[in-house]
Amino acid sequence: MKKALILVLFVVMALFLSACGRGVLVGQSPPAEASPDTPIVEPSVASEKLEVALYFSDWQAQHVIPEFREIDNDNANLAERVVKEFLKGPEQPHLYRTFPEDARVLSVEVKGDTVYVNFQSGINIPGSAGEGAAIRSLFLTLTDLPDIEKVQVLVEGRSDVSFGGHYLLSEPGERPQIVTYPIFLDEERARWLQERADQGLETWRFDAVQVAAREGRMLGFNEDSVFELIETSSGANPRAYVKAVHEEQEYIIELVQPASKGDTGVWMIININAS
Repeated sequence: MKKALILVLFVVMALFLSACGRGVLVGQSPPAEASPDTPIVEPSVASEKLEVALYFSDWQAQHVIPEFREIDNDNANLAERVVKEFLKGPEQPHLYRTFPEDARVLSVEVKGDTVYVNFQSGINIPGSAGEGAAIRSLFLTLTDLPDIEKVQVLVEGRSDVSFGGHYLLSEPGERPQIVTYPIFLDEERARWLQERADQGLETWRFDAVQVAAREGRMLGFNEDSVFELIETSSGANPRAYVKAVHEEQEYIIELVQPASKGDTGVWMIININAS
């Protein structure tokens, strides 16, 4: 009798160990095996966004104004993605493309502090003002990127090129210098920006210093420039004066509120002078 009981216990223990080895317990169903046709679902990773400034012409073809756009911040060639976004043209009204719609880029390559932008042949930009705006818009857009100091334009791999016959782009060019002349106010754009701010978009435009620092980049300032509010005036035609220091040179930027006034009125730059 004792031997029979020992034998029964031995059999029960063997069955228990066998079940554990298969990853299941007595009373549980074994896990279903995946079918070869079952798709493998990878965990999704949220893509971070990076804000970049793309420069387009104003209504008078006098200045190029930054349009702030968010793009995916992945490991791809950032300069290449920015050039492709730039060539799509502006998304906002009251800004205008500086390169023709059929402009195509063959490659964008960064070497050291210089980005090489190789265009397909056939780009023609008539007029010295239009050609100058195109070059300035491209150079400002790219030298806004981290570690980019120079831009070399190529066409089909050649560096002795010109988009309209007025400017020869045979050598790498640096970020354009600070310009110091008046900016014609676009009242339609001012109303559009005010409507956006009233809706909670780009509310930084309520702050004269932020406008000088962000939109003032069209004048040639960069992330190393320092901005300080000097004076504001109220009344029917409010004014703000912001001091900007760039490479040890001081400038005074003048701003107005062309639409709404006071704390909820957007500021716009109308003038800049060397101090």
